[in-house]
Amino acid sequence: MNKKLLFLLLSIFIITVAISAQWSSITTVWSYSNTYFPPTGTHCVGADNAGNTYLVWHDHCRDFYFDIITRNYNGTSWSDYVWVEDPCPGSGDYSLSWMPSISVEPTGEHLIIWEDYRTGYFELHSKYYDGLDVPTQLQITNDSSYSWYPNLQFKNNAHHLFYI
Repeated sequence: MNKKLLFLLLSIFIITVAISAQWSSITTVWSYSNTYFPPTGTHCVGADNAGNTYLVWHDHCRDFYFDIITRNYNGTSWSDYVWVEDPCPGSGDYSLSWMPSISVEPTGEHLIIWEDYRTGYFELHSKYYDGLDVPTQLQITNDSSYSWYPNLQFKNNAHHLFYI
């Protein structure tokens, strides 16, 4: 194929993609203050088949250390901030919760798993949001050598967890 023709076709494709891509709006989802947001697993996004978006990240806004925060976008507006992890018994809010992961089912139910130091070791904790009940926090690992970096995926009607 002629190089000029290939360049022309590629240019038309890029221009077409650029013209068809658009942002619906720009919204501040979290305030900066002390948000810790590097690209190493500190925030995750998922979506359901209805186009709802689910965002989860860790922030140290409620106590000195980190909390897990979630918000949902329904196509029109963002939900309020929701603290995911339960307060640590006997320690106020202190639990050093971070590195969340999320997997979203096509119908919007979703699972959030994160690292939590409330036992004195980094263990994985979870909450499952089915829209019906207030979710119960569950400790899902128990290994004094630490459980780190959870990564979730929803596939074949099941949530799959990968971690170190």
